[in-house]
Amino acid sequence: MVRSLALSVEARDQHTGGHCRRLGKLAISLAGWLDLPEANGLICERAGYLHDIGKIGIPDSILLKPSSLTRSKWSTMRDHPTISEQILRPLDFLEPVLPVVRHHHERWDGQGYPDSLAGRRIPLIARVIQVADAYDALTSQRPYRQMLSPATALDLIQTEAADGRFDLGVVKIFVNRMAVSLSR
Repeated sequence: MVRSLALSVEARDQHTGGHCRRLGKLAISLAGWLDLPEANGLICERAGYLHDIGKIGIPDSILLKPSSLTRSKWSTMRDHPTISEQILRPLDFLEPVLPVVRHHHERWDGQGYPDSLAGRRIPLIARVIQVADAYDALTSQRPYRQMLSPATALDLIQTEAADGRFDLGVVKIFVNRMAVSLSR
């Protein structure tokens, strides 16, 4: 059921095909690298699949726009985490996933959305999803930019962590483990 819900979003946007599956797997790996309890792996997988389900409530003219969004359209796009939470709330078994989907666009420096949470106020699994989401998005082709090499994506994520976007501790572990994986 979780995968079917995720595929409903990917069906609207051909450029994100496979993103949810890849993100779920990457988030599970990162949770393991962080030595999180095993139960968090399931939360990571489900959140990876469902983090963007709220995009089904975003008009195609915004969701599929191949260029920069206006301030007004960007404001609408920023609603997708709260829409995701509203869609998933009736499913009791997804209760642990709700704070993750709601807060996956918060920033370590408090400049994210929807609630401007900062630092450790952002749930740890949401911080895991943020990093895995960024990596997969950067290493995937999108209509508005070319995909980056894995090494370039890791460098950019480190730079953005230093600038306050991500949890530096999570990023450090992610980058170190991914660098080892890529060197094989």
